[in-house]
Amino acid sequence: MSFQNNKNLFVIRFPFQLLSAQEAVNYFKLTNNYLVIVINNNNPKEHKAQLINLIDYDFWNKVLIFKEYKKSNFFKLAKYIKELKKENYNYVFIKNSFLANDQLLISNIKYKKLVLLEDGTITFRLIDRIVNNKPLFSIKKKLYRFYLLGLKLKKDYVFEIFTMFDLSTLKKYKFHNHNFEYLRKKYKIESKKKAKDKIFIIGQQHVETKYVSLETYLNFIETIIKKYPDHKIIYLMHRKELEEKFHSLILKYNNFKILKSNVMGEVYFIELSYQPFMIIGTASTLLFSLKKIFPTLNISSYIFNNEEILTNHEWFNNNYKSFEKEKINFIKKET
Repeated sequence: MSFQNNKNLFVIRFPFQLLSAQEAVNYFKLTNNYLVIVINNNNPKEHKAQLINLIDYDFWNKVLIFKEYKKSNFFKLAKYIKELKKENYNYVFIKNSFLANDQLLISNIKYKKLVLLEDGTITFRLIDRIVNNKPLFSIKKKLYRFYLLGLKLKKDYVFEIFTMFDLSTLKKYKFHNHNFEYLRKKYKIESKKKAKDKIFIIGQQHVETKYVSLETYLNFIETIIKKYPDHKIIYLMHRKELEEKFHSLILKYNNFKILKSNVMGEVYFIELSYQPFMIIGTASTLLFSLKKIFPTLNISSYIFNNEEILTNHEWFNNNYKSFEKEKINFIKKET
């Protein structure tokens, strides 16, 4: 079977995956790249818009948009897979969590190499499964009906991992590490001047999800404002945050303002004409990618005390441990 001059197939479901896909094209020096964007119609409009707006049609040789619906997806999915079966592929890239429809696809197409693309820190779930010998994938009952249309399933896949994290401890699997070289070059990150007076805070819905109290969260923001009184503090809101909770801080401090954006965090910061003086978050996974994109920038995490965290302590603490490995700085509550 010859794979020479064949296509490379990228099956993308999330915005971060699409950024990773561009990095993979650059890293592996791939040509003849076929992009399949899978739109889940049950996702919020903002999510779908983010993904569609990120597509650089000049970057890809061909772009196909496939829409998934919660119901009545059976024949459409089968047709989509049978269409992709007509080609042999050099590389196939899919999400690193082995979604059922992706399993069905890679069980029915011919390819030379399968590579998993990450969608942020979902990579940690994959690592956990590998380290603890948990099943990496399972065949869901709903897939068996595809046998009726001549499609097949597999249980074992040989794959490699494309990631921004250091996975050198996973001896069993080959991994390829990147630092967003393509994005950094495209947006000329290193040549952008650093603003001396602008600090960004990455917002999270900790209050809305009841992870911390409103008082604790506002104290965190006020700590930053007081720590840097001569700087402009720009709070980049999470799309699910409620704006009203910041009213008291806006009235109290002239150097504090909130900002809403429908653009994914990584794209917002790389499209700025400057580099901020500092970017501060709490347990936001955005800190990981920003540290790779802006390697010389002060990326910091504010640490909540255990007694301030109302629930999900393990999630916070695991992220803090991972931040330390990635050399992200910490800001602690002043006593």
